[in-house]
Amino acid sequence: MTPTRRTVLKAISLAPTAMAAHGMASAAAGDSSRLALVVGNNAYTSSPLDNAANDARAIAEVLQRAGFSVDLKLDTTRQTLIAAIDAFGKRVAGPDIELALFYYAGHGVQIDWRNYLLPVDVAVRLADDIKDQC
Repeated sequence: MTPTRRTVLKAISLAPTAMAAHGMASAAAGDSSRLALVVGNNAYTSSPLDNAANDARAIAEVLQRAGFSVDLKLDTTRQTLIAAIDAFGKRVAGPDIELALFYYAGHGVQIDWRNYLLPVDVAVRLADDIKDQC
């Protein structure tokens, strides 16, 4: 059975309770050794989405309750998305990081076996536009 978004969110929402039962939960304020970057893109010029930002908020809330230090980004432009990913990558490389999680909700495409995340300001006319802008 293929899980739906709802079943995945429900399972994830139970994670803090399960972690607490096993003594694994950190302070609700966030544990600097656990980092998460959560991105939700709805506001595409063409083909906007309805639930990506809501899903990102829900995931961010669950991760915060599980003790993660969460950076939530909504409706990211290319520049904002790249800056957030770069900053996250630098933080994750730190010696005190024990666990890192990246979550993305929004449009994505695959070209020549490579996956691309689409920022909300993308303007695609040709396949090469994806490689240049995403």
